[in-house]
Amino acid sequence: MLKNLLIIGFLLTNNCELKKMKEVTIKLDTLIEEKTLFEHTEFKEKFEKPSEENTLILKDTKKLFTGLLNVLFPSGEKFAKYQYVNGHQQGKQIVFFKNGNTHVQLSINKGKYNDKYIIYYENGKMKSVGFYKNGIQTSLESYHFNGNKSSEYTNYENSHKQEEKTYYNSGALLSHRLYSKDKIKVIYFYENNSKESEGIEIKKGKSFLSLTKEGLWKYYHKNGNIKEQGNWAMGGRHGEQNIKIGVWKIYNKDGELIKKQEYNKLGAKVK
Repeated sequence: MLKNLLIIGFLLTNNCELKKMKEVTIKLDTLIEEKTLFEHTEFKEKFEKPSEENTLILKDTKKLFTGLLNVLFPSGEKFAKYQYVNGHQQGKQIVFFKNGNTHVQLSINKGKYNDKYIIYYENGKMKSVGFYKNGIQTSLESYHFNGNKSSEYTNYENSHKQEEKTYYNSGALLSHRLYSKDKIKVIYFYENNSKESEGIEIKKGKSFLSLTKEGLWKYYHKNGNIKEQGNWAMGGRHGEQNIKIGVWKIYNKDGELIKKQEYNKLGAKVK
């Protein structure tokens, strides 16, 4: 849905400038996710069909549109305010929920995201806030519905996150990841802030969206003592499963070794 919301225009914050600008208002035929803004009847009545660069041209004057585009829900409530300069999106964009609360607010400069990019829950609380500089993302924070932080991504390099923290609903730290080119050093935590596990995750394919464990992993009891440790690898009959290999050691709550279990290259237990 947001992809369709962001194709179009942006709102200037200077009220004096806005009063001088041409305003065009259109009402949507149906919900925006069902078709792009360009496909709605009133849009097609007032604007030429946009080019591949989404340049807006007014039908009545045949000129590039500079002004404020107000978009309404089919039932008449405000849906969005978009700003155009010489046919191109420029400045701030605001998209609304039907109850009037802001849904999305962001800024664009010369066709690139710039400064804050904020998404809200329908009740008005912030859901996430990211920062951009000349189209390059530099950070991102997300929040649970209760207002506590749910995740934060910092130390971006060319829009790729280098560090990530996630949080329980209570606000306690859940995980901490440090990214390198192909691997991630990760620590998971219990809600009491003690370590739950730690090790290395690697990309499963070309994206960090799909991860798998690799090498030595350690697991801990809630009291902080070692619980289990051993090696993970990709294996199984088709080489696509995350399996335990080699000797794994199991410890009681006092940290005393109580068992050793060996696994073969297919991840099966060796008696």
